[in-house]
Amino acid sequence: MRGIESLKKPEKNTREQALLAIFAASVVINGVQFLRNRKLNKEAHTDTLTGLSNRRGFEKAYKKIERKMPGNFALLVVDVDGLKQANDEDSYQEGDRLLKKVTRVMQKNLRTEDPSRPPDVVSVSRTGGDEFAILLPGVNNNKDLETVRSRLQSELDDQNASASIGEVIHEVGMTQEDMLETADNLLHINKEDRALAVCTPEEIDRAVHIGVTAEEGPPLRAVPKILSALDRQGQA
Repeated sequence: MRGIESLKKPEKNTREQALLAIFAASVVINGVQFLRNRKLNKEAHTDTLTGLSNRRGFEKAYKKIERKMPGNFALLVVDVDGLKQANDEDSYQEGDRLLKKVTRVMQKNLRTEDPSRPPDVVSVSRTGGDEFAILLPGVNNNKDLETVRSRLQSELDDQNASASIGEVIHEVGMTQEDMLETADNLLHINKEDRALAVCTPEEIDRAVHIGVTAEEGPPLRAVPKILSALDRQGQA
């Protein structure tokens, strides 16, 4: 009997080893699949040119901050000036360099210096060809928001990466669409004011009396924008 039992032990050990091998292989396969899915998910939410979050990534970040900090965050929208001109007159490579420069300026300028706050306190996303969106957790008053906006505007101008910026503070009940629309409206006002600021009297006179198009003469983009800026200046 002992001889028979001794003959059966190797068979039992072989089965156990086989089961362990199958389990180990399953762990490896599941681990590889998990890493692959995580990589694909990251790629789906990342802009390939700048490495920032894309529109999908922005929407995910917005939902997260809205859920955790309602009424306690702000949004900046940034529109890069001159991208179309860079692409048309120089090359798409030059346009790509401009977008990368803007990205570097934003990442450096918006980095928090407060060690008590998480490193991802600011979420920067490229939401369109020349458009970026920045979520600012904890910014809930106009003074702080204007400080951030003006500092970023100044740094972009200093780096010859001109851009127009719109801003808005979240209020409980505002949707993502409300936030983007409000910020976008203020962005266009900012763009008009900046265009007017660099216009010569002759350019303004030309815009008012004969009109120009985007193709005819930078920095003027369209007559209505110049006229509305002039109206606001006259009412000030």
